[in-house]
Amino acid sequence: MGVVPPNGEVSCIVRQGYAPLIAAGADIRAVLADEDLVFHDVGTPSRYLDAQADLLTAADRCLLPVAQGIDAREALFQEATYAVDSSGREYGNPDAVSGLAGARIEPPVFFGPGNELGAGCTLGPGTSVGALNTVGAGARIVDSALWSGVQVADGESIYGTIATEVGGEQLRVVGREN
Repeated sequence: MGVVPPNGEVSCIVRQGYAPLIAAGADIRAVLADEDLVFHDVGTPSRYLDAQADLLTAADRCLLPVAQGIDAREALFQEATYAVDSSGREYGNPDAVSGLAGARIEPPVFFGPGNELGAGCTLGPGTSVGALNTVGAGARIVDSALWSGVQVADGESIYGTIATEVGGEQLRVVGREN
């Protein structure tokens, strides 16, 4: 029977998960999505950034299913501490992002909680800044996803990158070449 390896080992859900289960006669089921549902395979850093860009720039449609009568953009950005969508509409509280007044924001940009921005830094377009990140003075971040605990040095430029802190170490994966 198929078993996905423990955390940290490279694996494939199809080859090591589904294929052995199907070969063993397991009952595998699926639910068909609506025809107009947008689906992104986020299996590579580039595809992840593509999906993020699509979510952040989809001003005329929402890529998430929402109940009738719900503002689709509000649903998308409701978890943001502060965000600016591609049309320039703001969500959340700009005072919740430390240093925002001294930063340059190029929409769309999404912020989670507890972020600190250095004077003169530039964020966006197409950037999400998760939680507890520090962006140095004069830094520039474009088309990237800072998940959590990322330290960006003064004057550093980041483009097309997914970054986070894991086990006390900074991890960065480039998804696009500049």
